[in-house]
Amino acid sequence: MNLLTVFGKLFSRTKVKKQLYFIYYSAILIPILIIGFFLILYTRRLLLDHYQNQVEADNTRIKSIMFDVTTSVYNISDEIFNDKNLQTLLATRYNSK
Repeated sequence: MNLLTVFGKLFSRTKVKKQLYFIYYSAILIPILIIGFFLILYTRRLLLDHYQNQVEADNTRIKSIMFDVTTSVYNISDEIFNDKNLQTLLATRYNSK
C-alpha cells in the first residue's frame, strides 16, 4: 500500500476535533516555530558580528591611545636623559647633616 493511502485512511477514521488540531499544528504552529527559529539564529549572528566589529574598533582605539602614551613617556625620558644640567644635578653627592 501507498503511504499516502494509509495516512488518508487513518486520518479519515479520527474525530473531526483531532483532525482540526492536526491541521492547526501542521499548517500554522510548525511554520511559525521554524520561521521563529531561523529569525533567532539570524539575529544572534547579526549581534555577534556587531559586537565583534565593536571589539575590533575598541582594540584599535586602545592601541592608538597606548602608542600615544608610550611615545610621550619615551620622548620625555629621552629629553631628561639628554639634559646635561639634570645629569650633573643627579650625579652630585650631597652631605646630609
